[in-house]
Amino acid sequence: MSYQSLDNRKRLVRSRSGLRVVSIENERSSPFEIGEPFWVPDSESPSCGKCHVKFDFLNRRHHCRRCGNVYCKNCCETKLPLQRMCFVDPVRICDQCIEVTKKENEFYDKHLKVLLSGSHFNLDEETGSGTLIPIQCCLSKDHQALMLDGGNLWQHNPVYLTDIVSVRVLGTAGNSGLSNIVGAVIRFFDFMKVEKELRICLTDVPNRKQSVAWIHALQKALKFVTPGA
Repeated sequence: MSYQSLDNRKRLVRSRSGLRVVSIENERSSPFEIGEPFWVPDSESPSCGKCHVKFDFLNRRHHCRRCGNVYCKNCCETKLPLQRMCFVDPVRICDQCIEVTKKENEFYDKHLKVLLSGSHFNLDEETGSGTLIPIQCCLSKDHQALMLDGGNLWQHNPVYLTDIVSVRVLGTAGNSGLSNIVGAVIRFFDFMKVEKELRICLTDVPNRKQSVAWIHALQKALKFVTPGA
């Protein structure tokens, strides 16, 4: 099955929460993106959802753009980038959504960039022959799939993130964190819905640390495409 890079054309839309940059076709959006939440109606919110202070003419209602619940100004005064919803500018976030939003932004600012940049590995052939094939792994520009390139030695169909079952790290985490990692096993379903696995090993060329970061970033990414993440 061949892979066609999905159209990355975007358009600017205005919602009641602010300006967003979204894909022209929703089915072509990044698997990391989430839609705007349902806004709890003002009529169903006589008091703040956190501190329970009553709303009146002076104490106004404010909706959190991350969860859609209603809070007073003091409990919903922080403004943060909400990259998973593709907002152009920082938007109002309630106190209860601050930490999860910061973790999401860390993924976009750090780990997603690592995945898109890609890294070099040695592929341990599925035949068990022990032959290692140099490959490059990176996330496609539309965030849909892992692109695996072994040049003339080896080619593989893209592995869609939504088809990945697990990423098992090979090695152990030492005192310095991920220093003892030697590779990873990626289990996934192919286009025939048959479960398979790819075993990738770290290489010292050109950057072993980058390869470790790439595996770590892939684990982070799976949490965003798994229901409940």
